[in-house]
Amino acid sequence: MNLFFKYYNGFKSIFAQKTNGKYSPASPAGHSGIALLHSLKSIFRRKSFSNIFGSSGGSSLSTGAKYKSFAYACINARAENIAKAKVYLYNAETKAEIPKHPFLDLIVKPNKQNQTFKEILHKISSSLDLYGNSYVFIQRGVRKIPIGLYVLPSNIVI
Repeated sequence: MNLFFKYYNGFKSIFAQKTNGKYSPASPAGHSGIALLHSLKSIFRRKSFSNIFGSSGGSSLSTGAKYKSFAYACINARAENIAKAKVYLYNAETKAEIPKHPFLDLIVKPNKQNQTFKEILHKISSSLDLYGNSYVFIQRGVRKIPIGLYVLPSNIVI
């Protein structure tokens, strides 16, 4: 199930609760959100809807471009929240926090492209929501210790 349908089903249940379980696609004007959700669902199911972040090419947004902006907003909000996560490292046996470790050094400066670990987490989350997969190349140095993390575009990885 892709990200849109997760949000669609969530909104559908909220509207069903507000209408006392009387959910209907042809709801009265007071519940026009249901009709909007059904039109969104039909647009997202079209096979031509492949470039989710594409532009409309015109000065005013077409209907498809408006729905792309909804998808972008949902995916971006989720990725930003995931990227805010703080990373702590604990010893599994003693349950004590480990203050110094090579992994903690790696996430301070994850690669030579001056990306932060938060940017990498944002890219990973977006890729997972859009493509279902995320790929990270781990650059290794002496003694196979990781020295760099690079997010690979999921749409071109075979």
